[in-house]
Amino acid sequence: MEKISDMIVEPCIESPYLTPLRLSYEQNGYVKAWDLLCAHGGVSIIIFNVSRNKLVLVKQFRPPIFYADFPASAKPKIGDRISVAAHDVTKGFTIELCAGIIDKNKSLPEIAAEEVMEECGYKVDPKNLEQVSCYR
Repeated sequence: MEKISDMIVEPCIESPYLTPLRLSYEQNGYVKAWDLLCAHGGVSIIIFNVSRNKLVLVKQFRPPIFYADFPASAKPKIGDRISVAAHDVTKGFTIELCAGIIDKNKSLPEIAAEEVMEECGYKVDPKNLEQVSCYR
């Protein structure tokens, strides 16, 4: 397992991945507002290893999953250091499909092939990938 250390909660001033916005509007004479986050789209790849007859999944540490496990009364706040020795970081690991964000000026199959190589070590030809589904 990867070693997790030196964890601190910091404000997110800017991010290449998320843009916080507030959408203000009027509905039936009432002024309303809705806060939202704009994020990149993503690709997920279903990988089947034919020689082993197994699906290939990826185990990764996901900080939001780890952070969400803290009870509301003990949620670390900005500036807090989190003692990884005192908390079970394994609760932040997920088993998931190979995936990545769409943040390059490339086709979806090209991005997917790069993610398969990066996360799983398999070289796949983008032409051999087949789109199964698309959703928001």
